Amino acid sequence: MPQIAARADLHLRVTKTVDAGRTRASVVALDSAEAVEELVRMMAGTKSMGAAEAFARELLAGARAERSGIIPGRPLQDRPAEENRG
Repeated sequence: MPQIAARADLHLRVTKTVDAGRTRASVVALDSAEAVEELVRMMAGTKSMGAAEAFARELLAGARAERSGIIPGRPLQDRPAEENRG
């Protein structure tokens, strides 16, 4: 699941609370640091864990690079000519 979530253009946190028999849901847009925290939570089940945090950052960076058309480890000159225009 975190591998899929990392590819999102926008990260949201949805929470549900019940108070006096009433259920409420709230949705909050996350900044970059909060998105990392949520991916860590998905992977490790805790707020922070070194290896999980590093992997979460790697997933997000890879997704950003893919969206920009730059694939880590692939030289830019190897991209098709139409991709090099801009």
